Amino acid sequence: MLMEIRGPKAADAKMGLEYINALVDEGAMIGVIDRSTLAQEKKIFRQMAAGNKAGKRIDLFAFENKMIVGSVKLEFLPEQISPHIAYLGISVAKEYRGKGLAKKLYSQAEKKARKSGIERIYVKAYAENKRAISFYKRLGFIEVALLEDEIKIGDWREDALLMGKKIVQ
Repeated sequence: MLMEIRGPKAADAKMGLEYINALVDEGAMIGVIDRSTLAQEKKIFRQMAAGNKAGKRIDLFAFENKMIVGSVKLEFLPEQISPHIAYLGISVAKEYRGKGLAKKLYSQAEKKARKSGIERIYVKAYAENKRAISFYKRLGFIEVALLEDEIKIGDWREDALLMGKKIVQ
């Protein structure tokens, strides 16, 4: 089956639930540690679809065999503060990593961001996640700041590396 990349629909919530819970179960560094419920995912997918329609964010999902296998999101900052800035989040199912899917998802999101007036994209990576940091550098992101104790889960803390990319000249 061919892979489809598209924005979210409310009807995708069940696939979203399976996807996010698989990432949580493997301990992926995605900033989510608790398994989700179908009710939570339905709400999230409705919010994503509405935000995309209103031009306040960009979400793209990769689907294969009726499963979500990757996602990218760009969340725009409030218009009155920094309408030209977006924050990136990206994830790929374990069995699809290292095959170019994350780059493909990011490239499509960046094109949409440019059309939406976004000029800069920032991403926070776990400071110890060398694979992610290397990936973002290959996409043209540069290190902006080390954010000490930025991530806190219970008693555990982790530094985050803020990285940025100017997407318009």
